[in-house]
Amino acid sequence: MICLGKRPASHSGTILIGAMIFIGIVSMITAGVLTLATAHYSRASTEANYAAALDAAEAGANFELRKISDDVTQADGAGSTGGAAYALSDGGFKVYCTSRTGGPFIPGQTLYIYSTGTVNGLSRTVQLAAKPGSAQGKDNYVLYGVTSGFRSGNSRAVGNIGSNGDLSWSGPATVSGKVIFNGPGAGWSKQPSGTLSTVYNPNALAWPTVETLASEEFPLGGLTWLASNNDNALSGIKNNSLTASGSFTFQSKVGGANYYLTGLTTGLNTALYFNNLLGPITVWIGPSGANTNITISGASSMLDATQDSTKLVRLYIATSGNVTWDGSASIDAGIYNVNNSGTGSIIFNGGAQVLGQVIANSYSLEGAGSLTYQGGYFPVPGADYYGMDNALFEDNGAWN
Repeated sequence: MICLGKRPASHSGTILIGAMIFIGIVSMITAGVLTLATAHYSRASTEANYAAALDAAEAGANFELRKISDDVTQADGAGSTGGAAYALSDGGFKVYCTSRTGGPFIPGQTLYIYSTGTVNGLSRTVQLAAKPGSAQGKDNYVLYGVTSGFRSGNSRAVGNIGSNGDLSWSGPATVSGKVIFNGPGAGWSKQPSGTLSTVYNPNALAWPTVETLASEEFPLGGLTWLASNNDNALSGIKNNSLTASGSFTFQSKVGGANYYLTGLTTGLNTALYFNNLLGPITVWIGPSGANTNITISGASSMLDATQDSTKLVRLYIATSGNVTWDGSASIDAGIYNVNNSGTGSIIFNGGAQVLGQVIANSYSLEGAGSLTYQGGYFPVPGADYYGMDNALFEDNGAWN
């Protein structure tokens, strides 16, 4: 009789369970990979939109530069909508211009451009500092009377003279340059004898006021801030006023010195000296609109512009009284008297020799001096183009 052993037990259930566990693990890994891939793709898409939004914002700033370079009167303002909106394929940009001082943009002056780019719902904003520039160059002026100019003596001008109003010159024509009238109604009320090269332009030149220039130079408060934050101590000036007899010297410092005066009077034989060996010297006279008369009997600078054009002497006068310039001393300087009040005149009584520029509300040449053009002091307002002024940064708090 033959006996058979037991039949081995089946392992099919164990194999099935193992297979299910393996499938579960693989599924979990696959799900994790898919989740990671989806998250990575979403993050990559967001990052791409974020970068594209910055590109759109910068494109908006460049668009505005081109727009105001073509026609500055078409500059986009903030308005009630926070700028002008322009569409792109996946979004667009919104852009506007302001003055550096925070008010509306004034053509021909420096500005900020704010541009917000938006792509697929993501937004970024940039702030671009811009300034006017000249590709071809403009007519420069040795002497400009914004409202008027008068000559009764034998003064001569070497360079261009101009006005937005009328000029009255007696005697022979002693201008070795062009006479340029800008704006409707500008012209001669009394023309000197002789042949002159005269140009008539349809639009007046919008020279910025001293107050505007001070606000741009000192954004913490312009002339008001400068009244208590100046370099008067360098030359021992107290109480922001200078009455001098004998000689007086304005000292410079590395990087430039800014003086602030509420009064300037010099005696008959007093000479002002500008020691600009270390840096430029700028004298600001205020406050704005004060009916203060300024008297200068003579002035000269240590360095002239041809020796070092980075160390210029400039006088900015915001008061509304007259500036009387006597004496016959020679000075390299720029004198600027265009203020908010639009009043006050620069009167040259003596034989002063000025190498530089004189830009004033009005002027009166009553002596036998001369004014010779030297560039670099005061750029002609207006621009052939607008370009970046070395400042571009992200500012996502520029608007809501």
